[in-house]
Amino acid sequence: MFVTSDQPRIIVVCFFIGCLIGVYYELFYFIKLFFKNKLVKHIINSLWGASSSIIFTYVSFVYRFENFRMYMFLVLLLALASYLISLHKIIAFLINKV
Repeated sequence: MFVTSDQPRIIVVCFFIGCLIGVYYELFYFIKLFFKNKLVKHIINSLWGASSSIIFTYVSFVYRFENFRMYMFLVLLLALASYLISLHKIIAFLINKV
């Protein structure tokens, strides 16, 4: 049974997981800068997606999320999008300047 009193904790954890996956994306973004081939870039993006889903599954197991709910995924995407809109652009700008 899914307890609704636990939802705020799950929302906060999912938001932080999304932010951490965004930071994790920077590593893959930096690796993609060295390749010009689009196929290699797609493979790197697929590896990032697969490893990000493994990270989310592991964290949800550690924090004992009872069931997967759609709001978990939406909060994760919201955190990832907010990271990519703000901090990722700053880091990408600095990498291009260096």
